[in-house]
Amino acid sequence: MSNQKTGFIAKNISIPKPFEKDNKKENIKNWGLDNLYPYFLNYLYQNSAVQSGIINSKVHYTTSGGLNYEGIDKEKFDAFFGNGNSDYNLDELTEQMSKDLEISNMFCLRGVWSLDKSKCDKLEVVDFEKVRYRLDDELIAVSNNWSDLRDNTIKLIEPFDSGKRDAREFYLIYQEKSKQSVEGRIVNDSSYPQPPYSGGLTSILTDVKINKYQLNEISNGFSTGTIINLNNGIPTDDKEKRAIEKDIQDNATGEDNAGGTIVLYNNGKDNEASVLSLTGNDLKDRYLALSQDNRNNIVLAHSVTTPILFGIKTEGSLGNATELEIGYKIMKANYFKYKQRAILSALNHIGKKANGLSGKIVFNEVNLDFLEPKVEEVAPVFKKEEHSEEHSEDINVVELFEGFGKERGSNCLMTKCLPSEFNADEEREKFLNDFKKENFIELSAIENQVLGMIEKGNDYNSIKKALNINAFKLSRIYKRFKQVELIDKDAKVTTKGITEIAKQDVSRIEIFYSYDKNPSISGNTLLTTSRDFCKALIGFSASKVWSREDIDKISSRIGYNAFAYRGGWYHNPKTDRNTPFCRHIWKQEIFFT
Repeated sequence: MSNQKTGFIAKNISIPKPFEKDNKKENIKNWGLDNLYPYFLNYLYQNSAVQSGIINSKVHYTTSGGLNYEGIDKEKFDAFFGNGNSDYNLDELTEQMSKDLEISNMFCLRGVWSLDKSKCDKLEVVDFEKVRYRLDDELIAVSNNWSDLRDNTIKLIEPFDSGKRDAREFYLIYQEKSKQSVEGRIVNDSSYPQPPYSGGLTSILTDVKINKYQLNEISNGFSTGTIINLNNGIPTDDKEKRAIEKDIQDNATGEDNAGGTIVLYNNGKDNEASVLSLTGNDLKDRYLALSQDNRNNIVLAHSVTTPILFGIKTEGSLGNATELEIGYKIMKANYFKYKQRAILSALNHIGKKANGLSGKIVFNEVNLDFLEPKVEEVAPVFKKEEHSEEHSEDINVVELFEGFGKERGSNCLMTKCLPSEFNADEEREKFLNDFKKENFIELSAIENQVLGMIEKGNDYNSIKKALNINAFKLSRIYKRFKQVELIDKDAKVTTKGITEIAKQDVSRIEIFYSYDKNPSISGNTLLTTSRDFCKALIGFSASKVWSREDIDKISSRIGYNAFAYRGGWYHNPKTDRNTPFCRHIWKQEIFFT
């Protein structure tokens, strides 16, 4: 018979659910079974650096351009924008609206009528966590603290569209509709929205726990785990054993105590308990890998196409101006403009109905400087008869191009020859827009997430679990992917599917340049009269490509723009104008990493 028994102590973490429950005592619909689900969402925002960073950046990209007015009622707009007796003008108000929208998928505006009830004299944002729906759906209930109603009264407010102006104040709520579900099974339409990143809640909470764990581990100098030997005998009563383990659990486990605990009961000679710490040689690497995977899941849940745009550096991402510019434009078209539309719908509705404002309120363009420093375009002048001659700088240029660039891979998705005269930044934008339009398939946010996870090697069950999606919906997504040839019969992502991922995830797109014959010119790629520069770059381009940064660096060293110069210039003595004079041309290529 063994003289030792073992018990393992570890805490199980449950994530709050947004289930609703009729609270007849307070005559409200509970948001979460304990009516505290919004507090959980705010807790994640305040305690996860990744979560708060992404949300704050989204708010900035949505609202930082400020509001403008298109219409004839400029004086009315100025008065409305000033927001009467409020401490915030509408520009400042939109930041609060956007933040609540990103955290909870809703925002609530409280308006105050002027004394004569002729206009809205004040608008303010009511924090989403303070708002609850009444059971009759006619009023909203507001409390400063739903966890303690003894010292916090419930305030009732009329809806704006009720048409009543007898009350002093009104509310207007915008929210995305959602459904309640249990283990993937849809139960019913819900009154309260779910956050837009609901599939990443586990990962966000994990990020919070990891940070707390690491802080306490460093502060306390504790290792990953602990073995406690209790040498005063093996408990004969299971109840006694459970009580001992619970007491240890309450005081020694969790992120605040940095580790789990194993309890060993011994019939030892020494009755004094002993404690043994467990260490792991790969602890640092394990946490690094976990943290990175967890961060990637959060980014995916937020439908972020360009992590670097949100201050998140990803492996293989250049993080240059091109990537930032393109990434912002994609997110603007597919995300930010819809959030702006939600905010503007509320402001324009109140402005028109309450204050008689014609025209419309719009957002200004966000002023973001993603442009890289430009290389000064200084090109040497060559006469036509000089064009075929060798120039000493050619050797140096060839050597520079040979030293820069990267090996060509097999993951090129699209190429485009550039015109003889072009603006590199404008052409990059055109190129990407052409790429996005090619066989474009409209995918929802959840479909983009699923396709991305399939490409990364996740199977059906792991995707279902990670995204908290019901089997019926996920199966429909798989069926559609096969119909439009994004995945094959074995559920492997096709080349077409890779292209769609690249369109949505610009962080995995790299634009490079190669050198080739102008397709509008007939004849062979190289002639006997071709310059050594062109011969060399045509040869290099068979196995390597160059980034814009590579060519800009080369240009700065040789003192002229290698994009524009290529094989040489022709100087027209009649017009005194220089034009490119070469049968070869730069070619843009999109690669998927």
